[in-house]
Amino acid sequence: MNEIIAVLLPSFLALKIFTHINKEKMKIVDLVIYYFIFVFLINLVVHVISVYIMGKESARFNDEYTVNYLLISAVAAVVIPFLASLVSKRISINISSKNEK
Repeated sequence: MNEIIAVLLPSFLALKIFTHINKEKMKIVDLVIYYFIFVFLINLVVHVISVYIMGKESARFNDEYTVNYLLISAVAAVVIPFLASLVSKRISINISSKNEK
């Protein structure tokens, strides 16, 4: 149960921060997509920090590791939405097609 909370809960915080920054009404489908993007990004960042910086060999969720994981993922959940908002405001992709007859 601790593992599920540690992996999924910080993404709700990230989604709340992201929607607050963007201040636009989002569809439910968009919210779900952003939630799973945040789940992936936050857990990727925390895993990289755990393995390469803290030197953990495996992700065994005992009590100590769960607390560390939650703390690191909470920080990532605050930072990543700001970065995502910055990137989404600065980068735009326009797709156009020409119908040749």
